[in-house]
Order: sequence, then structure tokens, then C-alpha cells
Amino acid sequence: MAKTPLTAISGIGATTAARLEAAGVGSAEALIAAPQSLLAGLPGFTPARAERVLAAARALLSIPSRDDEPSGEKKRKKKGKRKTKGKGAKADAKKKSKKKDKSKRKKSKDKKKAKK
Repeated sequence: MAKTPLTAISGIGATTAARLEAAGVGSAEALIAAPQSLLAGLPGFTPARAERVLAAARALLSIPSRDDEPSGEKKRKKKGKRKTKGKGAKADAKKKSKKKDKSKRKKSKDKKKAKK
């Protein structure tokens, strides 16, 4: 099977590829097999950049990330914002009363205009 060149990975140019090859990583397949700590130790690589480059290499080679593998646990679905108890009920009541007051004021203004 042909090895995928490092420069085919998004985020890796000629200079970075040369650094990786000097560290013993000569292809995208070898990059995926390399530990993230090795990549993070190279000049110009932070742990965040190492993770981005590894993710790009996995995507290029259609290999699922380690996070995508089933762990046996069900992941919780994110729900929308939850209202908290406490001030919430009072605040909601105040908003409703303000809306009622506004509508009453508007109605009385409309009546006064109609009389004129």
C-alpha cells in the first residue's frame, strides 16, 4: 500500500514535513501511529496543534478518531438552556405584569385618540 505524504495533511507544509521526517515520522500513516507527546515535543508544535494535525491526518485517511470509538457508555445529549429555580418565578411574574401594564396604557391611549 502506498504511503501518504505528510504534505497531503492539512496544516503540514514542507518545513513541518522535514521536521517530522527528521523525528522519524515519514508518512501520514506513521504520524497517526506516533504518540501525541512526540509531536508536541517538536519545534513549532503545541499539544493543541499536535491534536489538530492528528485529526487532519485521521480525516485524510478516513480513520475514526479515538473519541469516536464506542466506550460502552452512552453519551448524554446536550439540552437547551435550563431555567433555574429561585428568582425565575418572580422575574417571570414581573415581566408578565409589565406586559399587561403596557397593553393597558396602549389601549387607553388608543381610546383617547379615538375620542378626539
